[in-house]
This record gives sequence, C-alpha cells and structure tokens, in this order.
Amino acid sequence: MKVLLIQPNSVTARGILTPPLALLFVGEIARLHGHEVRILDRNVDFNTRNFIKKFKPDVVGISVFTGPLVKDAVTISTFIKEELGDETKVIWGGIHPSLLPEETVSNSYIDAVVIGEGELTFVELLAALEKRSNLSEVKGICYKENGRIITTPERGFLDLDTMPLTNWSLINAKRYLDLEIVMVTSRGCPYNCYFCYNQAFNKRKWRAQSAERVLDEIRRVESLTSNRHLKFHDDNFTVNKERVIKILKGLSKNYSLYIETRPEHVDKDFLDALKKFRKVWLFIGVETGSEVLLKSMNKMITLEVVRKAFKLIQPYKNIFTTASVILGLPGETYEESLATVAFVKSLKPTWITYCGYTPYPGSYYYDSLIAQGVLKVPHDTLAWASYTTPEIGRLYSQGSTISKAWKRELRKLNFQSWVDVFINILLKRDFHKIYRFCKDKVLRFPLRCLSVLGRD
Repeated sequence: MKVLLIQPNSVTARGILTPPLALLFVGEIARLHGHEVRILDRNVDFNTRNFIKKFKPDVVGISVFTGPLVKDAVTISTFIKEELGDETKVIWGGIHPSLLPEETVSNSYIDAVVIGEGELTFVELLAALEKRSNLSEVKGICYKENGRIITTPERGFLDLDTMPLTNWSLINAKRYLDLEIVMVTSRGCPYNCYFCYNQAFNKRKWRAQSAERVLDEIRRVESLTSNRHLKFHDDNFTVNKERVIKILKGLSKNYSLYIETRPEHVDKDFLDALKKFRKVWLFIGVETGSEVLLKSMNKMITLEVVRKAFKLIQPYKNIFTTASVILGLPGETYEESLATVAFVKSLKPTWITYCGYTPYPGSYYYDSLIAQGVLKVPHDTLAWASYTTPEIGRLYSQGSTISKAWKRELRKLNFQSWVDVFINILLKRDFHKIYRFCKDKVLRFPLRCLSVLGRD
C-alpha cells in the first residue's frame, strides 16, 4: 500500500524544529512490511497538497498533540477526504487522539485512531485494511463501523531494543541533524506528577533502549552529519543511572549535550560523567517554590533537594542549567507564585522557563478539575487547537488560574529570561544556540507565509 505519514504544521506552537521521530519509527516498520512510505513534515515541506494529489496515498497517518497542531491536522485531514475520497483512509495517532480516541474518531474526516505506541499497531492496521479484514482483531485502535464507534483491547508496551534502527533516509535528515541531533531513547516515566499526561498515556511504565542500542543509533547519525550537538528529548532520560553513565562514557568528548532530568537524579557520579563534554545543558523540573504545592502535585521532592542539585552543579563550568517552573497550578496563591519566582532566582540557573499551567488530558489534575466543576474542556476536536493557557483562563477559574495581571507579569518574566539566556550564551560562547534558533526561524518563515496564504 502507498502510505503517507504527516507531521502537522506547528509554527503557532512554542518550540524549535525537531525531526518527526515518531513517524520515522512507524514508517520504518511499515516499509519493512512492504509498504511504500513517504513522510511529510508540514513545518518544512512546502506544496504538500500538490504532493498528496500526485502521490495518491491509500492510507495517511497523522501524529497529533493537544493544542495548535490540532488545527493543521484537521485542515489536512479534511483536504485529503475532499480530494481523494473515502477510499483513502485517514488515521490519527499520538498523545491527543490516544487519550481521547472516541471523541477524535467521531469526526467524518478520521477513519481510525491508533492508541499508544504505534509501530506494531499501525502495521497490523495496514494489513487489515489491505485485506479488507475485520479491524476488531487489531489491538490498540478505535474505529467506526456501521455508525458505531469500536475500541479494541489495548496493546502491551514494546521492547524498544527489538525495533529497527532509525531510517533517516525516509526524510531529508540533514536539514534537521545539521541544526541539532535529537534522539528519544526511552518512553514514559515511573513518577506520578499530577500535572503530567504520562499517568494515562504511559501508565507510569518507563521503557528504554539499552546503552549499547543508543550508542549504535548515535554512530549511525554520525555518518550523516558533522554536527555534535546532541539533545536527548526523553520524558525522563536519567531514570536508570547505570544506563546513563554507560551512554555518556561511550560518547565522544566533542559533543555538546542537552538532557532533561529531575533534581534528585543530579549527583556527583552523574556530573563527573558530564565533565568531559564541551558543553552540557541540564533542563531541570523545579516546578514551584512552595513545599505545599510540591506535595500536592505529588512531585516527590522537596525544595532542599532542588537546592542541593543546583549547588552541586555550580563548580562544573561546562554545565549550564535551565530551571523549569509552572505558574498558576491548582490551589496556588498569588503569594506562592511570588515565592516561586524568588526561589528559582535564588538557585542561579543559567536560564529560567516560566510556563503557565495547562491541565492536559491524561493527568490527575485534569480529571480532578473536571470533577470539581472548575474546568470545562472542548468536546469538539477543532476546538482543542485553542486549548492553550490564555484560552483556558476564560474557562478555568476559582483562584487557581493565572489572573490577567499575573499573565502580563509572566510575559515580562519570560522576556527577561530570554534576555538572560542570550547574555549567558554570549558570555559562555555557546554560539550554536543562537545559530540554531536563527536558522530554524529562517527555515520556517516561508511556510508561515504559505500557511497564511492558504497555498501549502
């Protein structure tokens, strides 16, 4: 079958361009099963509508995350149905449809939803569609049949080491890898933070590629680019200390690294393993400066643990830090917000990110706030495109949201954090960050123009 996998346009979402890794994983399995696979990233691929008309796929798979990406996913799904008709099947996968499968598949422009990890589920779904057999035998999907919505039994989690190595030839790899090498080496998280989608999506199960497998993947990438800026984009890269140390020992000292971690995972062994690298950015979830809120969100750390982590890092001159903070948490008072800002500044991180809280589907807070009657969520797929903090503020009230005045202050804090980070980048001579930011914006500017004109 002719299979097209699409990454929706996310130019309205915050963040920097990254390769469509989920589609690469799914696409390679489908290719190995004999299907003709193409991948389109609407963040960088222009004239995608013309490509779709010429390619005429039998099946289109679209990866969707809650928020602005939903709008483009709806737009392109609708176009496919109007242009190619019902013979072309549109399948949504990713976090948003996995957590809201029945609501998602109820739309006329979506034929089925792949729930959870998609590699094996998608290829089995392709086989069933090709043979026109009963979809009920495919685990981990939600689909329509004779006006009914049917959800099949869930599929167990994959052994990531049994999956094929990433096939970078499915995309124009250099336009991503020459900016930054982005890898996901594990899935899920064993912790139970109440603001996180992992509770429902990954059921607190952490699965990882072995250190040997990770190093094989990196060696493969090294043959494609001379770039040595490596970002581990795992939800929680540092769960298994022994695995992390093996990976770090196997890497060349010429790398600059980006790693997301928890404060309690920062210890001397870990930091010593990072000493050899040119530069290291550690993204650390601080979340709040309130002991009460840390406990109520089930973060399972204390402010002292956070202080200790940042103090341990200070002597390592090649290690920079990003302290991630959430403001507007359920139950948070204005005074606690001010205390959070003061606390995180006292840690003296290289950069602070201030995020307004958004109650995403799949989290404990999301379900709790709905049960309390203080959160009203969309029940229309397109409306989820506006499910971002400024919009939610109109629906989600009762003192635990961010006031308009505090939102203005949050914007000021965010602006100042960007000023601070660029000053630090210049002082520490980490010019790659500036280069990457500027080149990413140049790459995506033409698509913004095309998107506004409606010609992509």
